[in-house]
Amino acid sequence: MTTEETILEILDDIKPGVEIRGVPNLATGRVLESFDILQLISELNDEFDIVIPLEEVIPANFDTLEGITALVDRLR
Repeated sequence: MTTEETILEILDDIKPGVEIRGVPNLATGRVLESFDILQLISELNDEFDIVIPLEEVIPANFDTLEGITALVDRLR
């Protein structure tokens, strides 16, 4: 399973039935609320054995699936 596929599974658990792929404004468009992002960060930390530092918790890193994937890849 790819990093992106794993992230999609995590997001489907957090926001069941919500289309994530291709959405350009997950964070700024409030598809992902602040609590969802906190839950996502926790799940990403556990799943990929990373620590997402506070300075990386910015909309650019959470607005698209590609941005989230790039963040995880960078921190791995």
